[in-house]
Amino acid sequence: YTLHHFSGSREHHIALRRRALSMNITINDYGMFKIEEGKETLIPCQNEADMYAALGMEYIEPELREDMGEIDAAARHELPQLVQESDLRGVLHAHSTWSDGQNTIREMAEACIARGYTYLGLSDHSKAAAYAGGLNADALKRQGEEIDKLNEEFKGRLLILKGTECDILRDGTLDFDDDTLASLDFVVASIHSNFNLTQEEQTQRMLRAISNPYLDIIGHPTGRILLGREGYPLDIDAVIEAAAAAGTCIEINAHPSRLDLDWHYVHKARNKGIKIPVDPDAHTLAGIDDMRYGIGIARKGWLRPTDVLNTMDVEALRTFFSARRNKK
Repeated sequence: YTLHHFSGSREHHIALRRRALSMNITINDYGMFKIEEGKETLIPCQNEADMYAALGMEYIEPELREDMGEIDAAARHELPQLVQESDLRGVLHAHSTWSDGQNTIREMAEACIARGYTYLGLSDHSKAAAYAGGLNADALKRQGEEIDKLNEEFKGRLLILKGTECDILRDGTLDFDDDTLASLDFVVASIHSNFNLTQEEQTQRMLRAISNPYLDIIGHPTGRILLGREGYPLDIDAVIEAAAAAGTCIEINAHPSRLDLDWHYVHKARNKGIKIPVDPDAHTLAGIDDMRYGIGIARKGWLRPTDVLNTMDVEALRTFFSARRNKK
């Protein structure tokens, strides 16, 4: 009782107590008590599941305890089966020494194999990110040739997808032309500059980027750095609407300094049918393991395995990206 009481959230407990009182039950850090004729009788519970069952509810996972609809859903026994880290099949959004990563493509690939993943979506920076060693179109082509050789070597164990983290420029255009983007397996596009635009300008910038048919995944959509900088002003609701209409994915950037898309908006994006990859934005081998933090945000946003893009196996993922390109 005590652990449940003090681990919160406060909002969840207020709603839970409201339901309990409607059933003549009171809850505090000493226990759950049935109130009859002015007397309190302890309701014995061995664990948290018993506590929720006593209130006619299914068990609510800790990540969902925010009074965001979970009380009613649990009473109807309609809570989602939440995604787990073990559901992930591969990595999307990772960097190598071709740009600002600290490890070679081979090393990143071998690290993914060691972790049981079946694909690695490589997404080094584009040329506008000169500070990060961004690639021009010629360098991207040469990188693709290296990937082809490694894919031959790793055949049957891992597929390396050719991608880019393409800068979204100030006017909302992408940093590579469409022919270059079309040559890739997938495209992550992110804002890395001009953070001081107005909300209207920044939103229009993002909406224009989403209108590009080669943009598959929006990277770290608000640009925030936790404990470092606020995200740039953005009408995230408008971005979600546009992404849903275009079939564009929005990532949960799992890097612990980002955790972006914020969990408050993840549920809304899910309800709009947007596929949400959990991406490590890995620049090192250890960075691959940041996926676990993204899974925490995914669960807090009510995501099921089917909502997360990189729970797909490699063939389903390739079909997903190919289908998007065939619509272009």
